[in-house]
Amino acid sequence: MFKKNPFQLIRLVKMPSVIVIAALCGVLMTACDGDCNIGSTVPLTSTPLPAGGGGAQQEEAQPQTCTGRFCKYDNTGVRLDDLAENWSCVEDTATKKFWEVKSLEASSLRYNLWSYASTSTTGVGCGGFLGACTPVAYVEAVNTALSEPRPCGMAKVCRLPTHSELIDLVMPVALLPSEEGKLTEREQIYLPDKKFFPDHLDSGIYCTDTITDVGPRQVIYGVSIPANTRSDAFTLYMAPVVDAGATCHTRLICE
Repeated sequence: MFKKNPFQLIRLVKMPSVIVIAALCGVLMTACDGDCNIGSTVPLTSTPLPAGGGGAQQEEAQPQTCTGRFCKYDNTGVRLDDLAENWSCVEDTATKKFWEVKSLEASSLRYNLWSYASTSTTGVGCGGFLGACTPVAYVEAVNTALSEPRPCGMAKVCRLPTHSELIDLVMPVALLPSEEGKLTEREQIYLPDKKFFPDHLDSGIYCTDTITDVGPRQVIYGVSIPANTRSDAFTLYMAPVVDAGATCHTRLICE
């Protein structure tokens, strides 16, 4: 409903022999149901918002930014911005794998300092240093826990990675796929990116599901790889066969 008579500004302009009715009709805007300022000289057009501005609605409409190899996700499976401070999952876009990120809270089932051994007896709690939990039992606990959601969302089931998958996580993109046996350029230590995996333990041994006739093959990060090493030979340095009772940390793949 209009609140002003659109014809109230009609005035007469006298010209030689001609009377011109100059009807400044304000606006015939059917949407003008507020306080319409008919005398305003500001054009009734939308003004583009400056880049980077626009308030909350524009910010919500913008996609979350992932600019590099790794992308952060929360425990509902939603991708986060690179600058997000809380995340539980990381996608490696080079290998299309989604990786668990451990909690830094000792009360969490997925506490990063806990370790496991294949000779342990499976316990209900499945936690603590050695605890009473095998790596396989830990996987089951993560997938079935009612107290904590799965790290990459309930749609993704987690599992132990192979030793090759754990190595590929730290392999430079230029050396992938590792099966092609590309050569390293210089001697180097390969570690997970701490900006995305702040839970990583440089001196830790990580569990895999690779089992040989002699024992399990576990991954040891922090080993120096010589120059001119074939990428498919990283296993010789980083994934030795260890005693079946050796303790290891876990980092699961969820898919």
